[in-house]
Amino acid sequence: MKLNKKVNVYSVANTADSMGTWAESTTIRHTSLPCYISWVSATEKAKFGKETYELDARMYCRVVTILETDKVLYDSNYYHVISPVNIDELGHHMEVGLKRWATS
Repeated sequence: MKLNKKVNVYSVANTADSMGTWAESTTIRHTSLPCYISWVSATEKAKFGKETYELDARMYCRVVTILETDKVLYDSNYYHVISPVNIDELGHHMEVGLKRWATS
């Protein structure tokens, strides 16, 4: 599998300002992370635990810290991270489900 795409991964947190208003803050976690993206044809449902998600793509990359609360920027679009998994726990590569973020 050729890692022919590059994405940015952002850590997302909700913080309150001095007036108590909640705002989303982002911090860059990985810049230009090499990856391979496999786009899902039609709507594919994947079941993780008790929740069901519709995936837009699967991203494969080297094993790095990516959390379900993170978001991925690729081609000017943001994606939710769904169930990042270290494949077979071998430390070689990981699979990350991606779902298009409603607003960018």
